Amino acid sequence: MTSDAIPAAVACHVSTRGPGPTRLSARASEETLRLAGQARWQVDATVVGSAPQGAVARAGDLAVLLVGEIPDDGGPEAVLRLYHDLGPWAFSELAGRFAAVVVHGAGERVTVSVDHAGTVPLYVVHTWDGDIDVATEAKVLAGLGDRGRPLPGTDEVPGLRGVRRLRAGTCLTVQASGHSRARDTWTVPAHRERVDPDAAVAEVRAVLEEAVAWQVREPMTTVLSGGIDSSAVAATVRAHSGRVATVTMGTDRSDEFAPASLVARHLGARHTQVSTTVDSVLAELPFVVALTECADPAVNEYLLPLARLYRELPAGSRVMTGYGADIPLGGMHRGQADMALEELIVDDMSTFDGLNELSPNLGSHLGLWTSHPYWDRAVLQRLTTLAAGLKRREGIDKWVLRQAFADALPAETVSRPKLGIHEGSGTTSHWSEVLLGRGVAAGRVQAAKARISRDIYDLVVAGGQEPGDVDLGAVTTAVVAREELTG
Repeated sequence: MTSDAIPAAVACHVSTRGPGPTRLSARASEETLRLAGQARWQVDATVVGSAPQGAVARAGDLAVLLVGEIPDDGGPEAVLRLYHDLGPWAFSELAGRFAAVVVHGAGERVTVSVDHAGTVPLYVVHTWDGDIDVATEAKVLAGLGDRGRPLPGTDEVPGLRGVRRLRAGTCLTVQASGHSRARDTWTVPAHRERVDPDAAVAEVRAVLEEAVAWQVREPMTTVLSGGIDSSAVAATVRAHSGRVATVTMGTDRSDEFAPASLVARHLGARHTQVSTTVDSVLAELPFVVALTECADPAVNEYLLPLARLYRELPAGSRVMTGYGADIPLGGMHRGQADMALEELIVDDMSTFDGLNELSPNLGSHLGLWTSHPYWDRAVLQRLTTLAAGLKRREGIDKWVLRQAFADALPAETVSRPKLGIHEGSGTTSHWSEVLLGRGVAAGRVQAAKARISRDIYDLVVAGGQEPGDVDLGAVTTAVVAREELTG
């Protein structure tokens, strides 16, 4: 698979142990590359992507592997130049959607970093023997961490002893000798700004336009629900490139075809409607858990419709979504006073790390590259720092975003109330009804979803089972029988 839409690398496993067996979920070209090597410290990388060789740059005693992308067509060479000048602090200047591994010399020192939001996750094992393994999927490192050291700037991965997840906006340098140091490259802004409303509206539009512009590649499809988040992205793509292709998914239970079609007609989009069954959406649960490596039931529920939709799109494509705007804009918390809304946004922004909602693994195993402009670093910075009174104003949620695109979208779209894709597709209500039909008490449905998600996680992430071999019905039956959920 070769496409300008897909970065040179979408997944990796770097090891001082040699190539060894690797089970990466990404399905694309795969190569094993020698990054460094002298005697014991041979460092090999299994790299998956559209052009794996193009993900590596070398100069002197440095080798850089870039998974994902950075703006201005920057590749690993750009990272290498910046790292040569600034060392680990180079990553505080890099925006984008990426993970990076820098190998020093023969591999006795490795520096790893992820973008501001950890959208391309990295997991690390550093043993007491000095071996270092880094991968974009935790499951690849299962069994390697029994002698793993604790590492600064990381958190333990549930169910995988010794495997550590690099925190969002962190750069970590690990030496085979045992010394390690972590640096923050970006932190969630704590301050708020009372910007003039008209200026805020203009700034939000401008920063989203910039984020979309650098991420547009062909072929590309924009996921469109007909809500303000996805519609604003589609309108921005249309303004930037002169055309836009959109897709909307519905099920036999519920759909958003009408509001999405309204936006598509307004933008002159080449629009596609995908119809499926809600049972097929729910059946994606083992794959979602395996690919995001997340056991959070709410995140899984949000991503189920996207995972099903991705199966309908051609490999080699870029998929752009409006996902994630609700977190910095407080869109999930309607009707709150400014002070309460501010606190809720702070809580949401302090708990996103590690949930892997934006992980490219969900699409890359199908040969897709997904991008989410609302979590571009500049967009996230601008949205987060705006005072709550600009996010909910005159009783309108996400007021600043709605005003920013009032002249680009139908009035019905601008004023349309929030409806998540998991709600619009009927996914949430269907899963709840399935559990109620199994005898789960109404007040225990969320607990049942949480337990099912964790049991699947234990099977496909910690246990190494293939998601296609997981029987969701059997897991559900076991959970209902084991837990006190029925009354």
